[in-house]
Amino acid sequence: MHTREINFNVRFDTATRDDLDKIADVWRVSRAEAIRRMTQNTAEHIFTEVPKCADGGRCFVPQMHAKKAV
Repeated sequence: MHTREINFNVRFDTATRDDLDKIADVWRVSRAEAIRRMTQNTAEHIFTEVPKCADGGRCFVPQMHAKKAV
């Protein structure tokens, strides 16, 4: 359980809300938990450079995420 709670409202268009509902149904979690998972997985992927797939699992092709030398 989270120790802090920050409430805010987010407006989604119908297509985005429907997609979020489908994701939450597949993961069998609430929409809020689905958003938390996506945020955490994206943060790990971007900030700690842990290759992640869309479902939050480790990526099986991390070489696709390697930064190209300039």
